[in-house]
Amino acid sequence: MAPVPGEGIDSWLEATARRMEVSLGAVARALDLPTATRPAWIKWLSRDQLDAIANATGTSSYAIRAMTLSIYDRTALQLDADSHRLDPTFPFGALSWSRYCPQCLRESQGRWQLAWRLGWCFACVLHNCLLADACPSCGKYQRRQQLYRRVPTPTMCVCGHNLSADHTDKLPVDHVIIDAQQHVFDIINNNDDDVFFGVFRDSRSSVHTVLTAVRSLTNRLLNYASTHGLAAVKPAEVSWLISDDRELKALLARNALNDTAPTRAIETAVGVTAALYILQAPTIIEAGHRARPFIEGQNADTGPAELRSCPRDGGIPTAIVIKARSRDMGPELQLRYRTAIDMPCVPDLDARRVQSIAAVLPAAMWPAWSQRLLTDIRRTTAARTTLSCATLLAGSTLKPVVAARLLEEVISPNALNQRLWVLCGSAHWQSICAAIIRLSDYLDDHGGPIDYQRRRHLDYTALLPEDSWRDICARSGVPMAEPSTAVGARCHLIDKLSGTPALALLTLSEELDERSLTTLVTSFRLRMTPHLDEALDENAQSFLVQHNIDEPVAWHPPLELLENLHLPDLAEAPRILRTAKSDRTELPPQTATAVYPRTSS
Repeated sequence: MAPVPGEGIDSWLEATARRMEVSLGAVARALDLPTATRPAWIKWLSRDQLDAIANATGTSSYAIRAMTLSIYDRTALQLDADSHRLDPTFPFGALSWSRYCPQCLRESQGRWQLAWRLGWCFACVLHNCLLADACPSCGKYQRRQQLYRRVPTPTMCVCGHNLSADHTDKLPVDHVIIDAQQHVFDIINNNDDDVFFGVFRDSRSSVHTVLTAVRSLTNRLLNYASTHGLAAVKPAEVSWLISDDRELKALLARNALNDTAPTRAIETAVGVTAALYILQAPTIIEAGHRARPFIEGQNADTGPAELRSCPRDGGIPTAIVIKARSRDMGPELQLRYRTAIDMPCVPDLDARRVQSIAAVLPAAMWPAWSQRLLTDIRRTTAARTTLSCATLLAGSTLKPVVAARLLEEVISPNALNQRLWVLCGSAHWQSICAAIIRLSDYLDDHGGPIDYQRRRHLDYTALLPEDSWRDICARSGVPMAEPSTAVGARCHLIDKLSGTPALALLTLSEELDERSLTTLVTSFRLRMTPHLDEALDENAQSFLVQHNIDEPVAWHPPLELLENLHLPDLAEAPRILRTAKSDRTELPPQTATAVYPRTSS
C-alpha cells in the first residue's frame, strides 16, 4: 500500500490495515510497533524500526521517516534529542490531535495529511478552505488516540459521523489567509536554513527565529481579538464567516510568549496572516506602523500590555512593538527603549554598564557635541548637563535623578523631567535622541581616555596660580588690567578639565552665581587667542601631572558618530537658534547646588 504524498504514518498503516481487512493492532504487531494509545512512532522511529517496516512493506525507510513528525524537527517543531518527545517551548509546534480538510478526505478516501497535526497548519491550499478543528456532531478532536481493535474507518468519527461529508466555507481565490498558509509552508520547508523577507531581508534569520516572531505577534493580535473581535484584525478578512447575529472573537486573551498553538483554525489563520503582513514590511518602522492599532488596543486586564513581555521576546518582535508604542512615549522612555534607532530594544538591567559610562562622561556634555546637538536650544550649562544625563538613560533602567547623581549633579526629579521635555520639544529631537544612543553605545564599547569620575573629585584651588597666570599673559600678550580675566581663565580651565562647570562656584573664593559664572566664562572665551589657549593647556597638563594623572587635558568622542543624522550644519545653528520662537527653547536653571567633596585626588 503506497503512501500518498504528505501522509502521516498512522494514516498509512490504517489504510494498509483496511485494505487487508484486519485491525490496526494486527498490522502494528506484525511490524513490531508498540500499540500504545498515543504511540511514539507517530513522532519518531528508530533505525531498527525504519528498517523493519521497510523490509516488510517494500517502502523506503526515507519515505517512512517522512511520514513521522521528525521530518519537521527544528523547523515546525522540535523533538528532544534523547527522549524524542515534543519540546513544548517550540513556538506552536505540533497539536495532540489532527485538524482535517473534509474534501481532501473525500477525494483520498480517508488519507490524513501529516501537516494537519502541526500547530502552524490552519488551511488547505488545495481546496482554498480553513481546516476543520473537530467533529461537528460530537465536538471531539480527531486522532487524539489510536484504535487498534477493529478494522479502521478513517473517514468516520468515533461517534459515527462521516467527516468527509462535512461542509467547509471556501475562501476566495488568492485570499490572504491561503497566501499566509503557503508562506508558512515555504518558511518551514526552506532548505537554506536562513529566511529572507520583509524585516528579515537584511539579516540571516533561522526558521526558528522567524516562527518565534510570527508566534509573538500572532498572540498579541489574538489578545487584541479577544476584546475587539477577529473581524477587527486586518488584513485577515473573515467577515464571510460572521453572521449578522454574532461576533466572532478569539476564545482567550493570549500572552505574547504563549508557545501553545490556538485550538481553532480560524484564530490561527487570522493571527498568523496579520502577523506575516506586519513582518513583510520593508523596515521595522513600517512594521511598527502596521502593528500600532493592535498593540495600542491590548487589554491590560486579560493579557500582556504592550511592553510587558518584551524583555523575554525576540529582537524583531520587540523592536516592532516598541516602534508601535514610541509615539506615546515621553523622552525618558524613548531613551530607555532606544526608539530613535532602527532596532530599538528593551533596557539593559546591568547597572555596571551605566556606571562605567558615567566615569568617562562629563557632567556637562562636551562643547563640540553640544554645539551640534543644541541647534535650536540655548547651549546653557543646564542644557549640556541634561544631555549628559540623557546619555546615561539611553538603554538603561536608571532613574533620571540617579543618573544626575552619578554625574554628581543634584537636581529635583521634576526639574530634570522638565529639561528632558524641553529637549524633546526640539525640531531635531529624533536626531538628538539617536545621537545620544550612539554616544552611549560608543562609550560602553570603547570607553574614553579621561576618568571624569576622578576629576570631579580633584581640588582645583591650586589651578592656575597668580604667578602662572601673570607669566602666561606676558607670553601670550594678554592684558591683565581686569581681575575678572584671571577668574574667567580659572573657571574655563576647571570646566575643561572636570567637565563640570559648577565646580568653579565651589572652588573660587570670588562671589559668583551660575549666571555670572556663565557670563564671565563666555566673555573670556570670546577673547581667547590660539596662543593663550595653548598656554592654558600646558598649565592644565602640569596640574594633572602634579596629581599623577596621565591623561590628555581634554577629549571628546569622534563627531563622525553624528553622520547620517538630520542635524543642521554648524553654519546654520546660530540662525536657527535666533529664529526659534518656542517658549521651550530655554532650559530651566539649576534648582539645587551640586555638592562635591574637595579632596586632593
